[in-house]
Amino acid sequence: MITLHTSLRALAVAAISIAAGLVTPSAARSETLEGVFRDAVKTSPDLAVRRARIDAQRASITLAYSEALPQLSTNITAQRLDRDDPARRITGTEVRDEWRVGAQASQLVFGSGRVRAAIRQARAQVEASEAAYRESVQSLLLQTAQAFAEVREARAVAAAQQATLENLKGQRDYVFANQRAGFLTLTDVAQADARIAASQSQLARAKAEVVSAERAFARLVGRPPGELERPDNLSTLPTDYEAALSLAIARRQSLEAARKSEKAADAGVDAAHAGGRPRLALEANSFLDNGFEFEDDDRLIEDYVALRMTIPIFSGGANRARARQQRALRAAARQEIAIAHRDVAQGVATALADLEAAQAAEVAAQEEIRAAELALRGIRREQQSGLRSVIDVLDQEQDLLSARLSLARAESDRIFAERSLQFQIGALECQTCDMPPS
Repeated sequence: MITLHTSLRALAVAAISIAAGLVTPSAARSETLEGVFRDAVKTSPDLAVRRARIDAQRASITLAYSEALPQLSTNITAQRLDRDDPARRITGTEVRDEWRVGAQASQLVFGSGRVRAAIRQARAQVEASEAAYRESVQSLLLQTAQAFAEVREARAVAAAQQATLENLKGQRDYVFANQRAGFLTLTDVAQADARIAASQSQLARAKAEVVSAERAFARLVGRPPGELERPDNLSTLPTDYEAALSLAIARRQSLEAARKSEKAADAGVDAAHAGGRPRLALEANSFLDNGFEFEDDDRLIEDYVALRMTIPIFSGGANRARARQQRALRAAARQEIAIAHRDVAQGVATALADLEAAQAAEVAAQEEIRAAELALRGIRREQQSGLRSVIDVLDQEQDLLSARLSLARAESDRIFAERSLQFQIGALECQTCDMPPS
């Protein structure tokens, strides 16, 4: 009968094929999850768009301040005056070409609190956008961690499928040699061939999953993945729901953005109410008029300084409508805080449960592999002694493959579950990222 030499040779061939065929050309370098985070944040077009919009929104603070600062303008006019005055019928119609230069200056003295409210509103809106940006960064890191884990899982699955296929080919060679020697039958050979065909199909699907996972990784990070190192287990995560929820309420940026939005809406109510109150401004004007055909002695100079108070009396209901609108927006913003609290509470509970399940599944999968490998070695020896059939060996190969696939999924789930809990409590960060200033 054929010895275990064939199976050992198959294992060596599997190792060579995994190293040569499944690893992509870009896998020559080893990459950590932290390095992948850094590249994702650096190259993300979505974050670049958000940063540009925050920069644009910061200008609203300057616009709000500008209403309280001096205003200065000038204008130059050239015109033809055609006047038909009935009181001057004897002289007839007067036609005059003239020019006019004027300068106006104004300074708001009292605005009923409208400027202060507008400034508070603009600042709160910018702070809400910055908090939303930080939430987007953490969301990107979570998506990147998931893509990182899925690439590792897809490659591990493909490697396991490749190793199983090589083992099955070795088993088929063993069965065929023993069939020719009269120890086994063509039925045994057919069983081995059927398993090989199924394994080849599974390997093709696994390779397609590798390509899909790598493209998803490249979409987030901006480049294909290299050889991805296994991240260390996170041992500092909270295990108690109340402790995790307390951290989330204090640190989660979606909650902070909702709070700042409520603050902006509250300032918007004050600004709307101030729109219906008196305003006092100091104004100064200077004008110089002259005709093109007249001497400088004929020019007209007009200067005046005035205090102008504007008291809205009736605006067609616009001021009241704006006030009602802002109060409704404030009520909505307060409800959004409540929604954010509920979302955070649900997210924390789900992340804790998922992490506990992933950790248990990873431990179980490791034990399953150990037992399946031990069982496969024993069944192969029993097969050589005539105590086991070919189908017993093939079934145990399938059990070992299932255990390896379970470990790949469990490891991927554990990596993602740990980062998901970090995200839910607002602690998912990139330590080496060059973050733009707030």
